[in-house]
Amino acid sequence: MFLVALTRWQNPSPETLSAEVTALGPLLGRGAYELRLELSRPPPVVLLETTDVGLARSLLASVRGRGHGAVACDAASVTSSESMLRPKTFVLGSEAVTLSRPGTPDRQARYAELLALIVATHARQDETSEEVREKKLSLGRAALTGGLVRSKTSSVTRSATTVETERVLYALDRSGSGHALFCETRLHYSGLGAAMKKSSSESFTALVAELRARAPSARFDDRLLKSRTGSSLNLSRTSASRTLSTSNAADVDLAVHLLAVAFLQGQG
Repeated sequence: MFLVALTRWQNPSPETLSAEVTALGPLLGRGAYELRLELSRPPPVVLLETTDVGLARSLLASVRGRGHGAVACDAASVTSSESMLRPKTFVLGSEAVTLSRPGTPDRQARYAELLALIVATHARQDETSEEVREKKLSLGRAALTGGLVRSKTSSVTRSATTVETERVLYALDRSGSGHALFCETRLHYSGLGAAMKKSSSESFTALVAELRARAPSARFDDRLLKSRTGSSLNLSRTSASRTLSTSNAADVDLAVHLLAVAFLQGQG
């Protein structure tokens, strides 16, 4: 599956949005209202998913020809954050950061070889529904049975929703492999030394600043801090309850990949 995505507006404005809705609508076969909603999101925005390479190239040329940033890629080339090294500890060296995680060999990420540092938000929502059987006093039943049966049993469904969010930092290597994912609440920040703060939130911000300073050639982007729509689903069931979990990780992984391609091709 090939993807074509808008990665940068030439001149972001309401007028530009209206003009592109009019121009791209016929090419994409979408109505104005639907397309306007999609293009109102911050780039990158996937415009087309197709198995037709020629169609993907044609749309890419059309969008770039109108002065906007755009990229095309194979969906199979997207690296999942689940496959990235998620360090527990780190050591900031003069030329590289050493990443460590129990059970895996240490890895060095050289600052000069970092393509991008992209800060994003991973969000997970759990919706739990549980059927509870309750006994309540029933005066009607008591009267009909001469007091032998004084209660009735009924089923009530109780629902609860919890949302967890976490800032993450994608450290992308120029080679296309060896990417690392720093997770705000799962890091030990002793590697910051005197720059370590009292909370994980403050320490994460300090780590991002340190890496930016040590890798000045790496592109920095934080547009994905605003949580993107969740798409990954996990459904677990028991005899009495059901939990539906949604995560935006897959959407964020795709957006990060599109930004990386855009940076490499000068389309970001």
